[in-house]
Amino acid sequence: MRRSDLVNFDPSHLLWMGADPLAAIAALGSAIYHVHAKDTRLEPEALALDGRIEIRPAEDFTQRAWNYVTLGRGHDEAWWRRFCQALAAIGYDDRLSIEHEDLALPPIDGARQSVGLLRRVMPGAAA
Repeated sequence: MRRSDLVNFDPSHLLWMGADPLAAIAALGSAIYHVHAKDTRLEPEALALDGRIEIRPAEDFTQRAWNYVTLGRGHDEAWWRRFCQALAAIGYDDRLSIEHEDLALPPIDGARQSVGLLRRVMPGAAA
């Protein structure tokens, strides 16, 4: 496989665009060479009025239609367990790079929460 055929997979972008990252993992399969662990939360009231194309700056997170959030603050542990299982199913056994862009939570707290969630949901973790 050529380097140009490989994918740096970030589920957060698919989430705000309305795509299904789990379906994308299955479709992309072995082309996935790197994975970000980053969540997105849709904000229903703003989303209903503004749609998904967000023009507000990230700092205005209380008014946005969607926000990047700490793992588990957009999608629950069951979703992240399915995410990790989907990656395992295609043979991905490498890093999950936590990307913290949650402006409502200090980075150290977000990183700790994300690591804790991933430890609970990774294949082989107690359910």
